[in-house]
Amino acid sequence: MKKLAPLSVRARLQSALAILALLTCFAGAVAWITLEGGQNRLKTLNTGTLAEVDDALRLSSDAADLATRMPFLLALDSPFRVHQEGEHILGLIANIENRPDLQPAIAADLVKMRLAVFDLLAATQSRSVLLDRILRLNAEVAREERNLALLSAGTSQSINERGEWLTLQRVASSLLGAGRAENLIGLGEFQREFHSLTRRLPSTTTTASQEASDRLAAFAEGDDGLFELRRRELAHRVTAANALVRIRIGAEIVSSYAAAVTATAQKEIASELSSTNPDLGRQEHDPHRHGHQHDHRALHGAVRRQLCHGEPVGDRRGNDAPGRWGPNEFAASRLWQGR
Repeated sequence: MKKLAPLSVRARLQSALAILALLTCFAGAVAWITLEGGQNRLKTLNTGTLAEVDDALRLSSDAADLATRMPFLLALDSPFRVHQEGEHILGLIANIENRPDLQPAIAADLVKMRLAVFDLLAATQSRSVLLDRILRLNAEVAREERNLALLSAGTSQSINERGEWLTLQRVASSLLGAGRAENLIGLGEFQREFHSLTRRLPSTTTTASQEASDRLAAFAEGDDGLFELRRRELAHRVTAANALVRIRIGAEIVSSYAAAVTATAQKEIASELSSTNPDLGRQEHDPHRHGHQHDHRALHGAVRRQLCHGEPVGDRRGNDAPGRWGPNEFAASRLWQGR
């Protein structure tokens, strides 16, 4: 059998360069496919996950704004401010309702919140109208009470007349207390005191005291009287407080839902990060991988010098040829020497 003729140095170098070119093309194709996959994952991340995170952050912001505005609604004295805050709250509720993935239970809670806001605005508006009338009555009763105090302090009257004026002054004081009562129980106590004092007035009185008693009765009794106005105003206050409680409960539910959505978005981000870069840490800490990459760089540099300057691969020590011989340098040296 004939032996194959040994290849020349030129043929060997050309074969090595052809193999090297094929390996480079293969590595480039692998890198291209990997980059395409990474680009697709980045598109998915930008169009899907990041949008969900942004949506979750906006939901969390709206829920926090909703929860912080609730406690101050009843503390506002101006009906305009209350109406303005109510409109802002309705806008926040509308933003949350426009979410495409809103759960039916959360949507039902938002509807309840919207109705509660409407009840709060209506009760606040009605209460502000009543408060205006109550303040006018309180001012008139306070003026009447000061006049009665001056009359009861006069020294030119009899004891019975001064007693009548003192009783009328106490009646006026009970009306002032009713105008400042903070709840229905306190209002009922002042109303009981008012009727008890009016029954103590003598049946035969002077014309001035009778006129004063009639004025106090007009301030207190009837649908436009102080007691009825205060009862309606306190009822509207209770209605507004009840609506505020319902709004606060809905805000807590929305805040919990926003926290759950944000936590889900954070988990998706963590999952994307872990799936996109699974081998990054191992590549950075793999000494063999770095050594082989350095050997490949040394081989490429040596072959390039040989092709350009006719220099043997193993005759140079520098950045391209390390102090130790790797398997690639040894093979290149043997290839050059024709062994």
